[in-house]
Formats: sequence, C-alpha cells, structure tokens
Amino acid sequence: MNLDPLNDGISAVNYVDHMGDDLRVVNAARVSLDRQSQFECDETGRWLLEEDEKLIVDLAARKHISPFFHPQICLCISMPSYLGKVWWRSTVGVSRSEVFQRYVKASPKLYSPSSWQGSGPDAKTREPEAASDFAVRVEGLYRDAEALYEEALASAISADMAHMLLPQAQYTSWIETGSLYYFSRMFALHGRLGTQESLRAYADCIDRIASGLFPVSWRALIDHVCAT
Repeated sequence: MNLDPLNDGISAVNYVDHMGDDLRVVNAARVSLDRQSQFECDETGRWLLEEDEKLIVDLAARKHISPFFHPQICLCISMPSYLGKVWWRSTVGVSRSEVFQRYVKASPKLYSPSSWQGSGPDAKTREPEAASDFAVRVEGLYRDAEALYEEALASAISADMAHMLLPQAQYTSWIETGSLYYFSRMFALHGRLGTQESLRAYADCIDRIASGLFPVSWRALIDHVCAT
C-alpha cells in the first residue's frame, strides 16, 4: 500500500512489510500460562477464536500493553522536515534509518501546501485573507533557496552544508520499523481533531495500514488505550 497523505505526489507512507498478526498478540499473552492458541480456518479463510478476540480486548482495556509490542510494521515515510521533527519526538518502540543528505545529489523537493491554516479561534475553518499573496512569496523564496543551494554545490561547498540553505519545507525520507503499540500511540498523538492537519493526514495513513494488518488488535488499542 502506497499512500500520499499531503496529496502533492511527493509525500508518502509506503508499506514495506510486517511481522505477526492478531494471533501474535494472543500468544504473547498466553505464554505466561505456557499456552498457545491457533486460528480457526476453513476453505474461506481464517479467523481468531471468539475467546482470543475477547482476550485482546481485555488486554487493551486493562492497559496490559506488552503483548502489543510483539507485532511489527515497517514503513517508508516521506515528510517535510518541519513535520518530521515533531514525528521523531516519539522514540519508544521504533527504529528509524533516514536518507543521508550528504550522499544525495538530486534536486531538493519542497512542500507547497494547497491551503494555509490560520491562527486564532477559527484557525481550523478559515484560511487567512493574505494566504494567496503569501503563497506566491513563498514560491519565490523556494526558487531563491534552490538556486543558492545549486550555486553552493557548484562552488564545491559540501552537500551537508549546502543543505542548511534550504527551507524546513524540504522533504526527507526514512524507513521506520515499530511495534503495533508504537503506531497506535502515534495515531493517538496526531490523529485527533485539533491536531496539526498535515500530521493528522499521516496518522490517518497509519490507521489505514494498521487496521488492515491487525484488525482486532488495532481496534482494541484505539478504543481502550489511545482513547485515554
């Protein structure tokens, strides 16, 4: 699954792979009693036993979260740097490997929002009156910054120093492998109404991917752990 949260053809939340399933959560809990469970299955597919679904819900409701660290999801994420700085504040239960700009010679990619969010009590519903003029000025800033960046490279200035000339709207990419519980916390932090709109778009992508891979566990986490 490849998703474009900011709808600009550059942003990305791309599924790489995953480890485990809802049964992994069940057996990570049942091992304490030296027990293991299995899927029920027939020619139409497979599913959890009813008692195992209830166990997952009970684990989440009681905030017994350790079994939810065993399933893992690996994603490749492309995000403007200023958003990435917020996303990266969460570090428990995740490993990340980022593009190293020193070795990247491609032209930088910069985020240009389709609308500008205002400030104040009605910031979520009204775009500032000066937004259209401001957008034009920002595009000019981007052109000047990119030209200065290219000039720095042509002048034999190191790539990592040249990158400091670019706006925080520059895209960066990384591979992120995290536990199911980690991703549920990211959704709780950034997926609610009232959070930053751009980050909420990324959180919605996490929701789409995780709910398809771990439907029972994800719903239990969202309903019982992330709701508090």
